[in-house]
Amino acid sequence: MRIFPVPSLRTRILLLVCATLVPALLVTGLLVSWQMERHTRALLADKAAVVASLAARDEEVVETLSGRRSGAQASAERLRLASGVDYVVVLDLAGKRITHPNPSLIGDRFQGGDDREVFLGRTYTSVARGTLGTALRVFMPVYGRDGGQVGAVAVGVLMTGIDHHLLVVRRMVLGGLLLGLATGVLGAFAVASRIKRNLLGMEPVEIAAALQEQLAGVKLYADALRGQTHEFMNRLHVILGLARLGEMERLADYLADLARTADGDVGGVVRAVKDPVIAGFLLARTASAREKGLRVVLSPDSSVPSPGAPASVHDVITILGNFLENAVEAMGAGGDIDVSLRSEEGSLAIQVEDRGPGLPPGPVFAKGFSTKGADRGYGLHHVRQRVEALGGTLAASGREGGGARFRAVIPFPEEVQP
Repeated sequence: MRIFPVPSLRTRILLLVCATLVPALLVTGLLVSWQMERHTRALLADKAAVVASLAARDEEVVETLSGRRSGAQASAERLRLASGVDYVVVLDLAGKRITHPNPSLIGDRFQGGDDREVFLGRTYTSVARGTLGTALRVFMPVYGRDGGQVGAVAVGVLMTGIDHHLLVVRRMVLGGLLLGLATGVLGAFAVASRIKRNLLGMEPVEIAAALQEQLAGVKLYADALRGQTHEFMNRLHVILGLARLGEMERLADYLADLARTADGDVGGVVRAVKDPVIAGFLLARTASAREKGLRVVLSPDSSVPSPGAPASVHDVITILGNFLENAVEAMGAGGDIDVSLRSEEGSLAIQVEDRGPGLPPGPVFAKGFSTKGADRGYGLHHVRQRVEALGGTLAASGREGGGARFRAVIPFPEEVQP
């Protein structure tokens, strides 16, 4: 099955804007175009009506139709050329042309079949095909001096000319639509870029992964603190029990032993790890492991300086916590877990060794890979994702004498002292 790549956040915002903007602009454009076409046709019809009115009142036209002179052709042509209409045709009561732009057609019957009602004294507009082509034409009766109808005039605007006007109108509307679309897309691009900057350049999938990392880190914190709290309550119960029994000597020995253990654990960690969050986390995990009969041993050459970037603390805890959790599960009960944290030239090497059954066959860092049942195998996979995102290195190997060794090297800039 073909898997298509997931579009970026910017692309999705642009597609959403286009999907919303294009239909809206199309509907608006159609309505505007329709309205402007109606308006254009009405203006041309009004123009033809004005020319028809001037022709119907022209003295030479009236006198020619009344049979007193014959200058209507020249008068009609002057009106046609001055107004820009395509023809001004004067008709006698028999429907024959008295004038025409083509003089050879003078005397012939008017073509189109839409001139009947004008001889009944009506003024109207129609669209019909004549000798010059299909035209929008206005008919108007002509009256003589005695008030009787002596003929009619027909003023026409060819549809080819109207279509040309409408084409100009459509181009204007289309230009406006394209300008609106370009403005909308540019605005959407600017908004998407702003959102992208606010999200630190991350895509939704990356944000989800980051949240997953945060939740994993919080879980590690919570587990460590839960173990430390449980150990503290156990010790408190022992102290209260010895006090109630009056075993003061044994209580003193117990407190002295606690002090030596705490001094050894806390002192060694605090001296090696300068960041209090990482140090506290390691102590909490040590206490949690101790409850299970395990001992977390920090190598004497460990050294973790104060981090120069706050995010580095979370990275260390995510990797170290998952390594320790995997080691504790592998060990079961009883034994030592060796931890080494060494800083070298802007990098931190995190290594955890256990004395368990060793590495299982298979890709230990693969998502869902686990020998402990369903819904497991996400911790080490999460470590691999984090190390790869940081540009570090990750390795797992067997340990001499049994057990497993996990090692990660990640960038760890030191804090610059003022």
